Amino acid sequence: MRMHLKKNLSEENFLKIKIEWLINKNRIKDLEKFLKTNSEAGKSTKAIKFLVNEYLSSGDIKSACEKISFIDQKVQNNYLEKFTIYCLINNNRKEEGQLLFDLLMERGFKDAFFVDKINFLLGMKNTTNQKIRDDNLLNFYLSYVTSNDFKYEPDSKTDKYIWRYLSSA
Repeated sequence: MRMHLKKNLSEENFLKIKIEWLINKNRIKDLEKFLKTNSEAGKSTKAIKFLVNEYLSSGDIKSACEKISFIDQKVQNNYLEKFTIYCLINNNRKEEGQLLFDLLMERGFKDAFFVDKINFLLGMKNTTNQKIRDDNLLNFYLSYVTSNDFKYEPDSKTDKYIWRYLSSA
């Protein structure tokens, strides 16, 4: 006769599984509630990036920016940090955005496209590169909001979030 041993999940594994399940089932409100009530969940960049992209892709920048409050202060994630900087600038908190931007740069961050866009949005430059980047939704969004004459033709490789953003914008 075989014995079955029960193995308890660590809190970290439980959080990972629960977040994965909520994302896969597209349970946005439940995921938000879970992040609000569980501070450890704020270390999950996947969950927060999912929420940011869900709201941003539907054109709801205000709600997308509200999700940065879930990020644990110790978490370093370029995508979420770049989005946080954009949100601060967009919400007329340019000094805070500039400070976070400077801290990111001091850590050795290199992204000429993002630097160009942020310097333009901060008013440090009068013009910005008109190149459209579609490697992720944030870069696409920054391309859109800083473009003089935005033209983009999606194709079969275009990310689902960008397709959704295009249909909502």
